[in-house]
Amino acid sequence: MRFLHSIAKGFYSLYGGDIAELLFVMPNRRSALFFTKELSSLSKGPLFSPKITTFKELVVDLSQYRECDWVELLLKLYDSYCQIVESAQSFDLFLEWGETILSDFDQVDSYLVEPAQLFSNIKELNEIESDFSFLSTEQREAIASFWGTILRGEGEGPKENFIAIWSVLLPIYRNFNSRLKEEKCGYSGALFKRVATEPSLLDPLKRYKEVIFVGFNMLSYSEKRIMKELTKMGVADFYWDYNFINSDDPLNIAFRFRDENLSNFPSKRAFFSNSTPVEPPLIEIIETVSQVMQAKVAGELLKKFEGDERGAVILPDESLLDPLLSAIPANIESLNITMGYPFRVTSLASFFTSLLELEWGEKGFYYKRVLPLLNHPITRSVVGDGARKSVNQIRRENMIFISHSLFKEEPFLSLIFTPLSPQDSYKELSTRIISIVEEISTSEKVSKMDKEFLLFVVRLIERLEGILPPISLPSFAKLLRSLLWRLSVPFSGEPLQGVQIMGLLESRTLDFEEIVICSLNEGIFPKISIADSFIPYNLRVGFALPTREESDSLYTYLFYSIISRSKRVSLLYDSSSEGIGAAEASRFIFQLKYLYKMVGSEKSIGYKIELPKRERVSIAKGKEVMEKLQNFTYPKKEGGRSLSASALNSYIDCPLKFYFTYIEAIKEEEEPSEEIAANLFGTLFHYVIEQLYRPFIGKEVKKEQLSMLSKERSKMEFYIGEWFRKERGVTNIEGYNFLIQELIIKYLQFVIEWDSRLAPFRLISSEGRVESRVKIDNSLTVSIMGIVDRRDELVGPNREVLKRVVDYKTGGSENRNYRVDNEIIEALFDSEKSRRNSELFQLLFYALLLKEELPLWVEPYFLREIAIGESRGVMIDSSMLAYFEELVIELIGEIYNPQLNFEATLDRERCNRCNYRSICI
Repeated sequence: MRFLHSIAKGFYSLYGGDIAELLFVMPNRRSALFFTKELSSLSKGPLFSPKITTFKELVVDLSQYRECDWVELLLKLYDSYCQIVESAQSFDLFLEWGETILSDFDQVDSYLVEPAQLFSNIKELNEIESDFSFLSTEQREAIASFWGTILRGEGEGPKENFIAIWSVLLPIYRNFNSRLKEEKCGYSGALFKRVATEPSLLDPLKRYKEVIFVGFNMLSYSEKRIMKELTKMGVADFYWDYNFINSDDPLNIAFRFRDENLSNFPSKRAFFSNSTPVEPPLIEIIETVSQVMQAKVAGELLKKFEGDERGAVILPDESLLDPLLSAIPANIESLNITMGYPFRVTSLASFFTSLLELEWGEKGFYYKRVLPLLNHPITRSVVGDGARKSVNQIRRENMIFISHSLFKEEPFLSLIFTPLSPQDSYKELSTRIISIVEEISTSEKVSKMDKEFLLFVVRLIERLEGILPPISLPSFAKLLRSLLWRLSVPFSGEPLQGVQIMGLLESRTLDFEEIVICSLNEGIFPKISIADSFIPYNLRVGFALPTREESDSLYTYLFYSIISRSKRVSLLYDSSSEGIGAAEASRFIFQLKYLYKMVGSEKSIGYKIELPKRERVSIAKGKEVMEKLQNFTYPKKEGGRSLSASALNSYIDCPLKFYFTYIEAIKEEEEPSEEIAANLFGTLFHYVIEQLYRPFIGKEVKKEQLSMLSKERSKMEFYIGEWFRKERGVTNIEGYNFLIQELIIKYLQFVIEWDSRLAPFRLISSEGRVESRVKIDNSLTVSIMGIVDRRDELVGPNREVLKRVVDYKTGGSENRNYRVDNEIIEALFDSEKSRRNSELFQLLFYALLLKEELPLWVEPYFLREIAIGESRGVMIDSSMLAYFEELVIELIGEIYNPQLNFEATLDRERCNRCNYRSICI
């Protein structure tokens, strides 16, 4: 028999129309609503309903005090803290642990612990025997064990920190509660303590014939005291829900409080039996491979529900609510969500988090705070392309600190990025946020759910403005962020119709024929959480405050109460094994399988993963493509472009990559950065050595000059700083950038030292552009070019002039063989060769550009080799270069062949290194 139905039927049969003279106390509002429904279903005509309330609502009403909300309590507590502690911390820092103190005070009062005894700094262990004689032997031993450890000095730092905090908790508690009493308000635990310790406050309940407590389990000491006082008054009756499928198991911690409750608070009537045999439900266990898959499976299971409120989905993890709502099948016409929709799982949460973290500095807004707002879907929905344009400009110009002027053309962005300094009033920020909310609410692209949340955000800010004392802007931002994270928007609708979607605590006392429980994973159900507290475990045990054991018992009770009177139960868990959140099935699944042997079926539902056959992406050389290729046939002075060694290397590796890079000019988006990435290290080195050698161009460079140059560190630092200012917007070189600077200087000194061994030499050019024209056939001539790092002339051993091309290489090289013959040259054009000698290809290409000056000594300066006194090169003459030129002409001819498409390489290794892999794979 259904629990609430049996209680309602019993009292209706006993009292009939006089049932209005009773008071029923329920665990929560959901229980009260369903109990009201059960009563109404029993009456054939109009019926005056009895008073049905929750324990907390009853106590607040009896206390004659007002219950304060969390913000008000936190502010009052901070005021008490400042009065007690001379060197009080700022409100910002207090927020970190103020909530913990509130929670501890609430539990201390709920469990009627004497604060003077708990928060005392005990000097002598024998005081436990005299001052704590009311405690059991085990409790006194737990307290002695804790204080013994502290007083013996184990862990000096922790001991001193603990005693420092512990010494002020009692005076803060007294000051705080004295103020609350004066204002006739309080927190939940304080109100329960007031009613429990002042029996006269219970007198208003004498007007009821009976006060019936229904469906409770774990009780605080203040709740027990109130129940005992009402029992003495002769008006109390109690009904407990312990009729579970395994109620005969003495080891099951779900029944930890059963014997005590049934003994201390017995039922007067046999309306509900806790010993009636329960028929086990049909239980199936479903393993899924992800949280989203759970939601989809739960949606499919809902299709089997035969109707209305007989079915329920339990969500221990509220983050599943959003995907579950998306998976609700069309045949479910009525749905009731009791748990509310948490703000923190919405897109607005990240938007407001980024907004409240936005800080104006002397140089402007820091880019890492700006980009999340500009890229946020909420901003894009309001501004559209305006946000994207700002992002592109920030990335293109590598803006590190961003001025408000960047956003002046977009009113919404200008509103977001109007500077506020920490010295400004918090009211300026609250006014700004309300204006931002109004702008967002006008966008048609913002969902109705988000607009509902925005309304609650405005109400919250208006509430804060009404109660906040003068606080700093950073403190207000921190407080608002914390409150928004707690915000939950209730769903409206008929609460007694449709499939129920609820959290764990809302399910108490309720019975359903069809149950789906999601997230049945260890750590989620039962939840493994260690609540923040200044009261250590031993003292909790000693003073009978709730510990982890009580929490485990509560979760176990909730689980078995949910499934025991159902007909069909589906238990879903996530078995994903990746990352730190690797999932493990809940202990309850193993209990049902191996201890109680009640599992009817098990199945695993995963993704069917089939790797699609990779179709080779191919771009035909149509008219538009061929027209773009014509740009390479004109010299630069006529507005044309030129093919470089890098372009041809790219084509050999992957024709499609060549198309993306050099035909369509698609560039990879780069995030702004104060630090230089590995690919920019070479750019920086090239820039600095070009500046250092520039004065020598066209002159003979002597050993003495190079020796002096290697010692000019200040000049090297100047050019490095200049590059950072121009390219990265960085004025102070520190941290990682400082290490880069030191490495660059070392490499510069190594190169200069190496060059001094070769001096004297004549420097022809540094970072010079060299262009040429290559005739492909009678109708096609193409421009080619290269930026040659350095050209110089050395005097050989026989006083001959040796023309040389130097190419600086900041990376490593796998190709140490610089022998040149036709076989090696042919391998340079082999597109199927995974590791081609691209350095040699580039050097031969430079030789091709300078073929009028052959023979040439081409030498790559690999800085890592130069540092240890090694280098290598090769002499190129016209006979060696002829075959290379022939193959270059053939390669360019292939590029211009309209019958050959630009196709993606089939080499997966190259794809993994490619910036365009997301486009074509």
